[in-house]
Amino acid sequence: MAEMPQQRSGELEQQLRSRSNLTSGQFLIWLGQQIAPEKPVYNMIQTFAIQGALDHRAFSEAFAHLVRDSDTLRTVIRTIDGVPVQLVQPAVDFDLPLIDFTVAEEPKLAYESWLAERKIRSLELDTRLFDTVLIRLGRERYVWYLCMHHLITDGYAFSLTFRLMSERYELALLNRLD
Repeated sequence: MAEMPQQRSGELEQQLRSRSNLTSGQFLIWLGQQIAPEKPVYNMIQTFAIQGALDHRAFSEAFAHLVRDSDTLRTVIRTIDGVPVQLVQPAVDFDLPLIDFTVAEEPKLAYESWLAERKIRSLELDTRLFDTVLIRLGRERYVWYLCMHHLITDGYAFSLTFRLMSERYELALLNRLD
């Protein structure tokens, strides 16, 4: 009796999984992303409203330290000989941009339009699994936009990332980041 295509597909998946260092959950997410690589279905986006004075230099420095100290934020997924492999880069070349919507006639509408476009961007799995921007909406009104691929995050990890970023920002304000 001939092998069913479904059996061969299952065997191929097992072979890939056995050669990959992704967890079972990550492997399934990676597989789903391969079906529609241009669709951001696994992007997890959070926006954090920040009220009060904010020092962009300190915020950027804090985020750079967070990336430096976080294997997760330096992780990429490369496909090597058809097999997905998780790699932690030694460093990530990234400068946290600041977009100032206070120059727009309607800052909130300009931000909402920007957000609608930004959230449909796909992340390049082999380059960087996050996207982040600091947005200024008013004299003391900011939003921190953070998008991470589900391959490296979940809801709990977002709250942890926010807490660690807050701690580093406080240290950066005091010029006490190492």
